[in-house]
Amino acid sequence: MPIDRELAVEAVEKYVAKPLGITVMDAAFSIWNTVCVNMSDAIRTITSWEGIDPREYTFVSGGGAAGLHMIQMASDLGVEELLIPRFAGSLSAVGGLVADMVADFQRNYYTNSDDFDFEGVKGVLESLEEEAVEFLKKNSILPENRRLEFSVDSH
Repeated sequence: MPIDRELAVEAVEKYVAKPLGITVMDAAFSIWNTVCVNMSDAIRTITSWEGIDPREYTFVSGGGAAGLHMIQMASDLGVEELLIPRFAGSLSAVGGLVADMVADFQRNYYTNSDDFDFEGVKGVLESLEEEAVEFLKKNSILPENRRLEFSVDSH
C-alpha cells in the first residue's frame, strides 16, 4: 500500500517539525540527511572491516530510491565515481534473487555457570534447529545448500 503523501507530511509536521520549532522542509531534510549519514557509516564500517577503501571503487546505485541518497553518500565517503543505472530498481530485485537466504531464530534461556543446565540449553538448541530446518524446507533450500550457525550471548 503506497504511503499517503498528505498523511506523511502531517506526521513529519506533528512529530518532528513542531516539537523542534522548524519547518516541515527542514525536518524532511534532517531525516533525509540522517538516513544518508547512517548508510555512509554502515558502508564505512563494513568496508574497513574488510580492509577496503571505498574511494578506490565506483559506486553503483541499486534500488528504487538509492539515487536519492547515493550522491550524498559518495561525497561523505570520498567516492569520485558514481553509476546510477536507468533501471536501478531492477538491481535490487536481482540481488534478492541471488542473495543467500538468511534467517535468525532466537530464544532466551537462563542458566548460570555455578549450576549450568546442559539439558535445558541442549533442548533450546534442538528447538532452534528444528525451527530453522522447517523454515529452510518451506523455502525449498536443499540440504546440501543449508548452513546452520549457533551463537550464545551471555552476561
